[in-house]
Amino acid sequence: MNKEAGDTRKENFGQKSVFWTAIISLVLPPASGIVIRGPYFSDAFVIPLSRLALIVHSVSAVTLIIVIMVPVYAALWVRGTLAARVES
Repeated sequence: MNKEAGDTRKENFGQKSVFWTAIISLVLPPASGIVIRGPYFSDAFVIPLSRLALIVHSVSAVTLIIVIMVPVYAALWVRGTLAARVES
């Protein structure tokens, strides 16, 4: 526990936004993947919906990669970040 800041037992806005962005980005690809699964569900969905699902699928996958890579980059390359994550 960091004695200077005290133990707040709360997550900050950055932690919450990373968590919720990761959760949403994990849920969207399987949901949109069902819609874009051509041979099995092509008759059940109209073409504009399939195109929208393809965009949602791609954007959520890229977002998830970014959400995972930025904290890793920060922990390794920004001075003090790794120590703050370990000590707090």
